[in-house]
Amino acid sequence: MTALAIRENKTHVIGRPNLEIGKKSIFLDVEGYPAKNFYYLIGFCYEDGDDGSLTYQYYWADDPSQECTIWENFVATLKNIGSPTIVHYGAYEKEFLKK
Repeated sequence: MTALAIRENKTHVIGRPNLEIGKKSIFLDVEGYPAKNFYYLIGFCYEDGDDGSLTYQYYWADDPSQECTIWENFVATLKNIGSPTIVHYGAYEKEFLKK
């Protein structure tokens, strides 16, 4: 007998997840070439100011020689926001942050 989720090709969630996402949150998306160990895009958005407006920002590297610069810019932005919660949607961003 196969598991219900596999049989029905569905994801089952039991209960409602309790996600504590504070005001200082960054929603992160990273793109790259894993085989080349090269990240070329760091995109993110965050709430900026008391009016609830969102700021969308990205850093782009045309080639591996520019990757260090986009990392530095991203870290500088994190420092300016001050201890944000980073929200991401997959393992790729997790590996990026570990690097």
